[in-house]
Amino acid sequence: MLPKAQQRGLSKNDPVLAGMMEGPPEGDALDLASFITRLAMSLCEVGGYVVYSTCTLSTAQNQAVIEFCLESRKSDDDAKFAVVDATAFVELCVSQLSPALGVRVVPAYSAAGLPLGAMVIPCLAANYGPTFICKIKRLK
Repeated sequence: MLPKAQQRGLSKNDPVLAGMMEGPPEGDALDLASFITRLAMSLCEVGGYVVYSTCTLSTAQNQAVIEFCLESRKSDDDAKFAVVDATAFVELCVSQLSPALGVRVVPAYSAAGLPLGAMVIPCLAANYGPTFICKIKRLK
């Protein structure tokens, strides 16, 4: 996923995006996040991964982007994608991060209670914002 500053600079005239799909939407960040994620998914080979990462703590927004991208890929072709359970990643982070850093890594779940990704939640002194991470695997 692109940093927010780079996302703002994307346009329909961007040579990287030209000819790959319609240009990025003119709407909000949710539309742009979905566009970039679907583009990455369209380029992903079977057995490969797409990692969606953003600096929002909004569970609803994160869930909406992931679910929209998974659903839209189902209708585009016969490709199949699945969210990778982030439990092992969360456990690794918990075991390796010093409590003195003030960073917590917790699992994120969809409204249905299915694993959706992980949230990195820093304390104010950590001097950076939150991060949501979702790993998506192309199965077919």
